[in-house]
Amino acid sequence: MKHVILTFLLIRLIGPVFSQSAFRSESAIKENPLDIADYYLLIPGEPYYSYDKKPAGVSEFELRKKYLNETPTKKITIDKKNAFISIDDNTNDLEYRLEMTYFNKANGKKIIAVLEYQAGGDCDSRSLNFYEYAGQKFTNVTKQILPSVLFKDLFRDPAGEFSYTLLFQLEYKLPRVGTTLEVKALPLCEQDNRSDLTYEEYFKKFQRLEHISVALAWDRASGTFSKK
Repeated sequence: MKHVILTFLLIRLIGPVFSQSAFRSESAIKENPLDIADYYLLIPGEPYYSYDKKPAGVSEFELRKKYLNETPTKKITIDKKNAFISIDDNTNDLEYRLEMTYFNKANGKKIIAVLEYQAGGDCDSRSLNFYEYAGQKFTNVTKQILPSVLFKDLFRDPAGEFSYTLLFQLEYKLPRVGTTLEVKALPLCEQDNRSDLTYEEYFKKFQRLEHISVALAWDRASGTFSKK
């Protein structure tokens, strides 16, 4: 009985080392990322800690491990089964969201998607990048795999109000389940200087358009997305 109890305690103690990628060494993870949490620890760029001073001599890898700790103002979801991570951080009244997943190619390689959103200044900031990881390096392949999404894909103009393409920004939503990207248009946070419209007039016209949500389907064979 004592042997059984001791074995159980050892499993409880060493279990997290094997179940949580944050406990593996940086070199081991670089050599063989096992799941979406591993890829998060390696992605290019800094974790979102602009409100905190970066400690001298601390690597980005260690900072990312630290950033995966939840706080009262930071919620973290790590769904390894569906290869999905989300981080919602409202520290210092800033709204920051990161979503991350990967898409499998037919040749066994993965395309890692990193979506970031930040609000709190004059304009919201959005970015979506896709990376391929090989030879312990990330290569940005966003332009190669994402199709252009145009005004005509996102809007209908029943009243025929626009003699030019209205400017807009794109909002992408990564799938937690499945492989389809959702895309919709959002208004600019600034005036469209190609016309005499005030921002209020521009926004009203933007709202009067018929908005269309676009779905982008993942093709494993080509490793690209296409409009459905």
